[in-house]
Amino acid sequence: MAVDAEGNTQGPYYGLGMAQRVDWLFDELEVVIVQPNSQDGRDVKRWRMTRAEVEAFRDMLAEASDRVDEACAAMELCADQADFMEWASTYLVVGDGKHCAFCDGQATCPASKAKAEELAMADFADDPFDVSGVDLVDEEALDRLGRLVAWGPYLDALVKAAQTLGQRRLEQGLEVPGHKLVAGKAPNRSWGVPEGDVVKAIVAVKPDAKVFEDPKPPKIRSPAQLEKLGKAVKELVNGVADKETGEWLKGKEPLAVRPPVTKYKMVPESDPRQAVTPTTAADDFVDDLPWEAPDA
Repeated sequence: MAVDAEGNTQGPYYGLGMAQRVDWLFDELEVVIVQPNSQDGRDVKRWRMTRAEVEAFRDMLAEASDRVDEACAAMELCADQADFMEWASTYLVVGDGKHCAFCDGQATCPASKAKAEELAMADFADDPFDVSGVDLVDEEALDRLGRLVAWGPYLDALVKAAQTLGQRRLEQGLEVPGHKLVAGKAPNRSWGVPEGDVVKAIVAVKPDAKVFEDPKPPKIRSPAQLEKLGKAVKELVNGVADKETGEWLKGKEPLAVRPPVTKYKMVPESDPRQAVTPTTAADDFVDDLPWEAPDA
């Protein structure tokens, strides 16, 4: 993505550090951003700032820092939910929403929730807004379209943050009303025995089998690719089980195995898939010893 130097706050941040180093003995600061093969065709962008402009930027940061300190102090005085909501209305500001995308608290932020409700009331309060039917000469419709486009990334980030938080809660064994966890996509199969044994087994039943791919060094094909070579190879890849018991027949265990599912997906409770309880690191440890030593 092309980045302009002028107005880019990252440059003055670095400039402030250099200003401190040289004891502010300069008249002008130049911010230079180099982006080879930039999409806008400008590989080098420059922005000159006077010392007064750099000082104004410094003062702005100082004021913001003081505001943060004030908010932190006020937060410590919150005794209940009502105090917190009053604090949030005073210190949490969505602004244009761009900075919210980097905030870990976006999913539970009262200001983000209020802004989303404000946007919904403004653009969806009357009738559903059919974007496909926007009349290009209807100024009101175009204004609504412009607002949706401008705030779309913010709303999208808010929803994604809420989904991430909800899934994290479910994976920790906590509840999210109306939602559950289901197993994610099963991992691809992999070879459960050394690749040399795979090659020997397949060549034994199909001598002309093309077991390796062409890249150098050669790479053995995947289970899905090799099982297409015929029934005999497919039985080697997948194994042969007794139709009644389901147990593997002697010498017919599969060459390929499918790792257990370790990823989960949050879905509505109405989803027909079976809910699952995720495993945690604690599940990998078994207490074989008592917590307390027996009496001597």
